[in-house]
Order: sequence, then structure tokens, then C-alpha cells
Amino acid sequence: MRDSARAPKRNSYTQEQGEEGKSKIGLNLFIILVFALILLFILPRTKYSKHLKINQNIYTVTNVLGLFTGILGMLAVFIWPSEVVKSFLWKLIITPYVLIWIYCGMIMIGKKTSDIYDEKQNYDMTKGAAVTMAGMILVIGFVISPFLEKEILNVTLLMPFYLFAAVLIFSASTLFFFKKY
Repeated sequence: MRDSARAPKRNSYTQEQGEEGKSKIGLNLFIILVFALILLFILPRTKYSKHLKINQNIYTVTNVLGLFTGILGMLAVFIWPSEVVKSFLWKLIITPYVLIWIYCGMIMIGKKTSDIYDEKQNYDMTKGAAVTMAGMILVIGFVISPFLEKEILNVTLLMPFYLFAAVLIFSASTLFFFKKY
């Protein structure tokens, strides 16, 4: 009798620990983002801004990171659908990709221009954006709509699913165009 009476307490204690852990993850992600945004505006105005550069390696790493972020995010949406929204999992997955784009923003502010990529990189990103726009129309029509009808995908997962699909398509197509020519 005592064991069965104690079981709910352990469950609720574990549940409270889980909720506390989730709020700590959310708070840590918020602090990292705020710190990165502060650096976005402060660092380009310092003497360290001359060390901020975009080269082929960073461009490739950005797109490879986007590719992995998209794949990992899509897997998370289908493997752990309840945890994706409740436990900040989607925010945790997207954070490195956001941080690398904040780094690119620092370079833009430091150089006082949005033209930090060479012509080929700009052209490849433009083609990648066009493929993403067309691809997302197909994803909405052939993936999201049927998944919602069959209740495979919950409505609360639409935003993370759409975000990860867009990052995946953009990064994969941009990387493909960059490596192809």
C-alpha cells in the first residue's frame, strides 16, 4: 500500500523536475540569443570587427549546418512530436543556425554593407531561395495537407515543420548550386 501511495509522488516529482529543466533550457536559449543580439550591435563597432570575415569555408559551413539543422529538425518533428513544442527542442535545434546568421549580420554591420558575399554566392543563394519557394509550395500541398488530414502531424507542429523544411530545402539547394559550378 505504501509503495503505491508513493508512486504518484515520484511521478509528480519527476514531472516537476522535467518542467523545471524545460524552463531552464528556455531561459538559457533566451540568454544566448540576447547575448548574440547584443554582440550583433556592439562587436562590429570595435577593433575586433576587422577579424570578422566571410569566406568559402564559412559559407559552406553555414549551408552544411543548415542542412543538418533541417534534417535533425524534421526527424525531431516525427520522432518526438510532443517534445518538439513542449520542451523547446525545436528552438534548441535551430539555435546554431540562427547564431551563424547573426555572425553574418555582424559582418554586414561592421562593413556597413549587405554585400558580404561574392557574386557567385549571391547567385547560388538566389537560386536556392527560388527552389525553396517552389519546394515549400509542394511541401504544403503534398506533405502538410495530407498529414493534417490523416492526423499524422499535429497543428502545433506546423511552424517547426515548415521552418525545418524551409531551412533544409534552402541549405541543400544552395549547397548543391555552390558545389555544382
